Amino acid sequence: MTIQTLDQLTIVELIEPLKLRGFKQLLGYIAETLPGDISYQVSYFGNFFHNPTSTHPEHPTAEQGSVSVGGTIKSLKRQMAFDTFGTLPSEKDFTRIKAIRFSQIPGYDLQDYRKEVVTLWQEVAKCAKSYFKK
Repeated sequence: MTIQTLDQLTIVELIEPLKLRGFKQLLGYIAETLPGDISYQVSYFGNFFHNPTSTHPEHPTAEQGSVSVGGTIKSLKRQMAFDTFGTLPSEKDFTRIKAIRFSQIPGYDLQDYRKEVVTLWQEVAKCAKSYFKK
């Protein structure tokens, strides 16, 4: 099994990049549709800065930067179907998430992963795809 094939299974590309609010809605949809339990933690960069060229330079402007989400997804249908995930940012807009990335274990080939975990990856990908069609 090539790394490329493993990447195709462990990286769930979203049809369109989502802001944090939309991504949280996607996670809720996946939890309901799978069905499964999802725990996650959000991290993002933000700042307040004074812009001397604005109409009110004395008031700082709020700006959100890159965002990342990490967590676990556990299927309610299969006992040993769970995995950790992170996100990949959009290259065009770091405030948007373009993909869910499941954890890869260094040195593992596809056949080394539990069948339930591989099925979970595929089911999450299917849920993510159907989310954009609803």
